[in-house]
Amino acid sequence: MPANHKVSVGWQIVFTFITGLNFWAFYRIRKLRKYLLYVIVPELILTVAYFAFLSTTSVDDLLFQSSNTRLDIETSSELESEIEREFETLTTAYVIVTVIGLAFQGLTIYLVIIWSRAHNRAFGSPASRS
Repeated sequence: MPANHKVSVGWQIVFTFITGLNFWAFYRIRKLRKYLLYVIVPELILTVAYFAFLSTTSVDDLLFQSSNTRLDIETSSELESEIEREFETLTTAYVIVTVIGLAFQGLTIYLVIIWSRAHNRAFGSPASRS
């Protein structure tokens, strides 16, 4: 049930780091739908895109080819350089996705802070609003 009182902004921040409780933190301040729209949906799209990208890489095929065929030295070095390029591409993609994921976590913290403060202002006493 959404909170009908002030919430602790500190605890709200802590909840954003715990799977499941992050949804509860936004539900408590009546902002779950916005959180889903601003953070969770884009994260899901990013995840699907990343796994689609991973499925297009040919590292497994290259490794299988290199381990199951007798290759001359020239072909072997070409194959090794191709495998190395594939791993560099995968590493770059992983770093990019990780940085974007951290940015989404930062956005989550920012949103829970500003929305929790707004929620708390709605429950402030009339004397403290002056």
